Amino acid sequence: MSVVPGNAVARVGASNELTKPLMMTSAQIVEVAESIGVSKSHQHVMRDIKVTLMDLYFEQELKGILPEKCPGRYKSANADRIFEELFSEQNVKAKPTLVQLIGSAFSWSRDTQGRLAGFMLDKHHAETLVYGYSTKLRHACIARLHELEKELAARSLPAPAPTPEPKSIEDKTVARVSKAIIVLDMLAGSKSYGLTQEEHRNGIHKLLRANDVPTDMLPAPTNDTYVGEGTATHYLKLRGSCLPVTKFFKLLHEEGLITRHSRPSSKTRKTDGATVMKRCWRPTTEGMRFCYEEPNPKSYNRDFTMLFYASRFNALMKLIAPRYEALIASGKYVPEWSKSENEKHAKEYRDHFTAD
Repeated sequence: MSVVPGNAVARVGASNELTKPLMMTSAQIVEVAESIGVSKSHQHVMRDIKVTLMDLYFEQELKGILPEKCPGRYKSANADRIFEELFSEQNVKAKPTLVQLIGSAFSWSRDTQGRLAGFMLDKHHAETLVYGYSTKLRHACIARLHELEKELAARSLPAPAPTPEPKSIEDKTVARVSKAIIVLDMLAGSKSYGLTQEEHRNGIHKLLRANDVPTDMLPAPTNDTYVGEGTATHYLKLRGSCLPVTKFFKLLHEEGLITRHSRPSSKTRKTDGATVMKRCWRPTTEGMRFCYEEPNPKSYNRDFTMLFYASRFNALMKLIAPRYEALIASGKYVPEWSKSENEKHAKEYRDHFTAD
């Protein structure tokens, strides 16, 4: 599995073996567990790490997310989604201390599809994590940390005498240059993306942000670079469509272009007191070719509105056309034309549905 860097800072200075801090990976923790006969999958270890990091750095924010009943169970069951939400670029930037820790104290990697593939923890974070494990596994993990510490010390050499450098060369400049190099590597590494201009903002920029690589070093795009964008309701009406937006989104979901996003609200059901969940749609990686989500400031950017690219909406409709025809054939949906004009308009609309 090829790995994309989880954050830019984690790559800065990665080639200098002598200055690397002691780090333990999530995969190494699994290996330690297997070596002593303890069943601990990599997925479970990653879940434990996410919960640990959220508890350490987003304690207050978690209080507004977790339900009153069984918060620990809810947090573990939804660790993937909550971690991505809390450790977003916007939230991390709001915590300067956390910005310094990511890459130096802990980091993560992603696979080519943008999914989290593994974690790296320094000694303190690794020890914090394993303190929640069984005595046997905790003892084995700490012993492995000591082994890694000895191996790192054996590779270390006396640092050369510092040489004076111009005051204009600062750590921040080095970091910015290093991040820019990472960006260039990612953009030049493959021509298979085929991103068009209108996909630039939600393609390249979001691809980098999804991997925690800042985009502030990229040239600012001009407004005339992009085509129009709007909601599903707007574009369906422009096409003369009688297809309800709810069924339209269901077809997109079946095609794998969008996914359902859920979060607990502040309301509870009167019948059983359970927390009411708020739901909205968000694009998948494949769906980002046709649309993107706009955070809703009224919900403190926790909910999203789907916006579609005008230049790609026809291609989107053609893509889901087979599912639309299957929906009509199933009898579960009939276009709501007047009875006398039903067949005529249905045929015209179907032809228009797949038109260029």
